[in-house]
Amino acid sequence: MGLQGLLKPAVKEIGIMESLFGESTLEVWKWVTIFAFAVSFVIWLSGLRKGWIPSKGHVSGWDVPWMRFLLLLWLVLTLSVILPVTIFGLSGRMNGDESSDAVRLSKSFSLTIGMQVVMIAGLVGAGVFAGEWFPAVLSGMQGKERPARWIRTTILRFLQFLPLVWLASMLVELAYNWLGIPVELQESVTMMMRIDDPLLWAVTACSAVVLAPLAEEPICRGVVYRFLKFRFRPELAVVMSAAFFSIIHFDTTVLFPLFILGMALALVYEETGDIRAPILFHAMFNLQTMGLILLDRFVLNAGSSLLP
Repeated sequence: MGLQGLLKPAVKEIGIMESLFGESTLEVWKWVTIFAFAVSFVIWLSGLRKGWIPSKGHVSGWDVPWMRFLLLLWLVLTLSVILPVTIFGLSGRMNGDESSDAVRLSKSFSLTIGMQVVMIAGLVGAGVFAGEWFPAVLSGMQGKERPARWIRTTILRFLQFLPLVWLASMLVELAYNWLGIPVELQESVTMMMRIDDPLLWAVTACSAVVLAPLAEEPICRGVVYRFLKFRFRPELAVVMSAAFFSIIHFDTTVLFPLFILGMALALVYEETGDIRAPILFHAMFNLQTMGLILLDRFVLNAGSSLLP
């Protein structure tokens, strides 16, 4: 669920926003954005002396051969696709009225949740039942910091990096417009802007805010980042793991914003040494993304859909 896909309708519908609320509403949101960037800038200035990577890293590298690392990724990612599709196909859940937004959204998020559950189960299973092949794979999942510290650090880094993700999204939007390339909304965003079923919204929230961080962070940070850090310099490991994180979302329009987000997640993991920190950061980011959808649909557009 990319932020860039959410900014497009907000920019596109400025005329509707002005007609409904006048220039005062746009002025408020302009100052909210300026305030967010100002807070981020102050945080960046206050941390200049610490450097990009903490001088004393808190995340240990994962020492396994390349082939075992790639095998683990292949097993977890492949099973997360094959098993849910097979199960839903055999149960007949893949059939139905595809023209119904409610049905399509239900199927989409049912498959997504299935994939997320399999990813979590696959990684835990590898550590518990195949520990000889993948030794210490779960060692990066242990929370070591006191809650007060890692929660405070996570919130601070979220305020620091969120405007950068917004900026990256805006730059992509401008680049696509300059090149004359149409930017399509993600299908999940399009459907959510039409659906009124509270149950589907609850399912969406569970998938995006709870399961997605729990599934993706142990893989992208707890496995990929730790392995790359053992093989390369920490800075390069941050960049490479962020690239992996953005690529696996299979959407070119959000590639750059998710790359920035991936770097932020790796940095907060490195700073705290606690996998709960990037999980919380990821959850907060997805929560604000869903909040933007709700804001755009029910506040800025007075309850009317942006779509025909």
